[in-house]
Amino acid sequence: MKKKKFSLFFLAITTMFFTFASPYIEYEVISEAELTQNPIPHYRVIKILQKGEILNNNSEFLSWNEKEYGIHFIKAYTDKGESGCINIEDIKIKNSAVADERLKNGNWIAKYCIDSIYKNDINIIFENEGNIKKYVEGRPVELDHDWPWQDYMDLTRLYVNNLYINISFSINNYLGIFNGIEDKIYHLYDYSVWNYTKNKYTNQFKENERHILTCSFDGDYLNVFIDDDFFMTFVNVDNNLEDECIKFIKGKTYNISKVIWPRHADGSCDYELTQKTSFTLESIMTVKENLKLRSEEATSSEGLTVMSEGSKVQILEIGKSDIIGGIKSNWVKVKIQKGSRTPEGHLIRPGLIGWCYGGYLK
Repeated sequence: MKKKKFSLFFLAITTMFFTFASPYIEYEVISEAELTQNPIPHYRVIKILQKGEILNNNSEFLSWNEKEYGIHFIKAYTDKGESGCINIEDIKIKNSAVADERLKNGNWIAKYCIDSIYKNDINIIFENEGNIKKYVEGRPVELDHDWPWQDYMDLTRLYVNNLYINISFSINNYLGIFNGIEDKIYHLYDYSVWNYTKNKYTNQFKENERHILTCSFDGDYLNVFIDDDFFMTFVNVDNNLEDECIKFIKGKTYNISKVIWPRHADGSCDYELTQKTSFTLESIMTVKENLKLRSEEATSSEGLTVMSEGSKVQILEIGKSDIIGGIKSNWVKVKIQKGSRTPEGHLIRPGLIGWCYGGYLK
């Protein structure tokens, strides 16, 4: 599994520093580790720390990033007054447990991002994070770059280690610092919400309030609770599904016909693809549920009308293959048959020709 960057800022920068005014915390070295002058691996090593040594810090966290992976550091001090940077993977909070390996090693993405590509509907992300397209195209003063709105899009990710939790949205970010871990419970004592605009998730955190974070695993799914209230669901995905999701949110061509979908602990899957329907030219088919008739073979094309369940169409042409709503099928050019109606009960003019998605015909 390749490691990803989890940056507080949406622009890529080489080294980042962020500081919290928080209580004094001691950290314990859990494996032989380097104390370095800068937050860069193997660079200007001050000393080699041994397992069990105790450190403290001034709440200054640092991140060093390269393409395809990020390594996070903390500014630490030894009991002899020596100071330097240490990789957070090499320490834990003193007298505390370590974060669950499934959390630390998983590639956790918000479930609604997976729902969005599965249903071919970017609005699912907008419903959770706000309409980023409208926000960016409105060009608030904070955005000093004339970039397309897709350039601001990213998958919503969860990153957890022994010291903090980071939830990175497209244009905002939540970072919570731990002061204790026990079993599946993570105590948050400080946090930061960086954003251009808040969303319904970051709005749940109030300044100067402490929180209890609880994690519940269900196969490839992770349900996160804040103070006993449900917060978000994440799914652990492989690189292939992640790559296709990124293509989707960036408005590029994507293909989910061969991806491995996440599964629950009981083996069930929310995203199985239904096999496509076969079509015969000139045949008459029935609409299975309300279905839009469009001017072209694309969901972005103009809608001509909406056909209600039971409406009849004649197949004139078989178009491109697509996956919509978990159904693999083809777009088909059809002609409306007599007696077809809209969901409101209005008759549709017989002979009207357009395109519809064949996965909803039988």
